[in-house]
Amino acid sequence: MQKKSMILALSGVLTLSLGLGGCANPDSGGAPEAASETPAASGGQAKEEANKPAAPAQPAESAEPTEGAAGKTESLREEKIEVGHAVFLTADDAEEQSDAVVRVTATADRETVVEEDAGETIGSTITRAKVSKIYKDSDKQAIGGEIAVMEPYYAAKDDNNDPVQYYYEEYVPMREGKEYILFLVWDETHQAYWVNALEQGEHPLDSSEIRAASGQAGDGDEQYLALRKSVLEKYMN
Repeated sequence: MQKKSMILALSGVLTLSLGLGGCANPDSGGAPEAASETPAASGGQAKEEANKPAAPAQPAESAEPTEGAAGKTESLREEKIEVGHAVFLTADDAEEQSDAVVRVTATADRETVVEEDAGETIGSTITRAKVSKIYKDSDKQAIGGEIAVMEPYYAAKDDNNDPVQYYYEEYVPMREGKEYILFLVWDETHQAYWVNALEQGEHPLDSSEIRAASGQAGDGDEQYLALRKSVLEKYMN
């Protein structure tokens, strides 16, 4: 499958960025600032601003996905959107640059959101998740028994009115009934939490869910596996 790259040519932008840890810009209602794809520093480094995905140019309208194995969808052409994002070295790095850290169980309640932002189309899927453990609560929006999670993937129709499933980088959607540890950033506009830094902010407790389709640690991604190990050691022991 060819990676989604036409947005780069159409917009003249060399790099699209999202998902850097830390607080969303309060002046932009949760809209992100640009981020470089570099390892997140530990220690007392100030939080960076979080970034929402920038999606392919001009998908027309949302197309409801059909969920298949490992959260992937069936009957839709799939395209990957290349963006820059933060790379966390440890669980401490990820927590420091996130508004909240929680353990959740994903539900089947999902909503596709496709909207225009500064001439570009932004897409996500809002998934309702039941919270079983709060490791870090947000000072922006307190975590309750259930939260809305903005996942960086969505379905939409392209210029030919064909349905397409767009995924940001290596992100794999959460599956109903599965448990995850999530690093989150609050989005005031949508009253929901973004998964911070794409797959860097999503850690399934079931190891079979890792890169089960086409994301996360499938091609010898030692960095993600080391981060996941750090996450499980910090929060599960």
